[in-house]
Amino acid sequence: MLQRTLPALLAAALWTMVFVPSNAQAKADKKSPNKPAAAAVGRASVNSEVVGLVNGKPVMTFGQLISKVQKASPPAFAAAVGQVMGQEITTAFFGTSPKSQVVYTQAQVLQSMRAHPPAVLGQALQQELSNELIRQAGAARHAEPTDAQLETLVTYLVKQKRQQMAQQVPATLSDEEFIKMLRPGLTRAKLKADPDIRISAIMFNLARLDLEKKLKHPITDADYVEARHILVKVDPLPATGATPEQKKADADALIKITKIYNDVSQKTIKFEDAAKMYSDDGSKDTGGSLGTFMDDGQMVKEFQDVAFVTKVGEVSKPFRSQFGYHILEVTKTGKEMKTTDRDTFLFDRLRAQTNLTYQALASQGKIVNRLQPEPTIPIPGGGGR
Repeated sequence: MLQRTLPALLAAALWTMVFVPSNAQAKADKKSPNKPAAAAVGRASVNSEVVGLVNGKPVMTFGQLISKVQKASPPAFAAAVGQVMGQEITTAFFGTSPKSQVVYTQAQVLQSMRAHPPAVLGQALQQELSNELIRQAGAARHAEPTDAQLETLVTYLVKQKRQQMAQQVPATLSDEEFIKMLRPGLTRAKLKADPDIRISAIMFNLARLDLEKKLKHPITDADYVEARHILVKVDPLPATGATPEQKKADADALIKITKIYNDVSQKTIKFEDAAKMYSDDGSKDTGGSLGTFMDDGQMVKEFQDVAFVTKVGEVSKPFRSQFGYHILEVTKTGKEMKTTDRDTFLFDRLRAQTNLTYQALASQGKIVNRLQPEPTIPIPGGGGR
């Protein structure tokens, strides 16, 4: 895409020059009565052009896009105008045949911006198209958020933001006070009504549907496990033709993990202390803690199979995975976890799933961005607010 650039400060300086008619412009318009009409026709033509579609549905005209970007960020819009018109104006004023004044109509500027759309327009349009794709999928898959889901999402986002700003925000500040601190007049109700929050909620719901497809059932408390483990690392034995050395290494690892299991079971050593002393896994420094996980393929199958049949407080018998021999202790299931901790874990897990879900939507849908023929599609809901 051809772009004519101009430094931001110069673009800002040109803002008034480009859009405020001069006396010469007024005189020229009087001498040429057909010129304003022609300009109006040109402006109407470019403004009414549909520049974005999703699955055949027109989403936005060029005029609507211009208005949206201008309203959302006047400085960015001014820079975009300067970026497109800057070279022409620079050449006119400071080129080999410098002029004392240059006149552009709004229609001419809009036509130049359409012919050479700055990145900010293409990106803003792509975001709108992505949002429309999500809205369509939400309607088709009945993933529209409930009020309770919006409330939970806002709570999660506020918690994430507070963690990011922990150095500047007193712990005693309530969430409502924190929200007002972010922006004057902002409230929880306004956040819930924000279109971007709603799009994120739809995206999370779509991701949840896909996650439940992996689990093969709706998510319940039983789908959460918090556990820690001890690993004695040893390479897998080949299916056939294992060497004596390989067999001995495997047997030694099994003997070692069995002794650790017996010591932990007989309470001659605490599980976390044994993990710190003997585990070959990076989690040893935290007593073997693996945090919370689900039976959704994030852990190796052998590990998941054991974790989800082991009761809270129990230590599993030694078992084998591709990494070596393990024992694990389940410290909590979803029933013992706080609701807020469960919600936080689920949203974090869904954030990872949204990437896969959106890629599937984009590959199945048809997005047409006439300002950005080969876009890099942004993924809404993948980040904090």
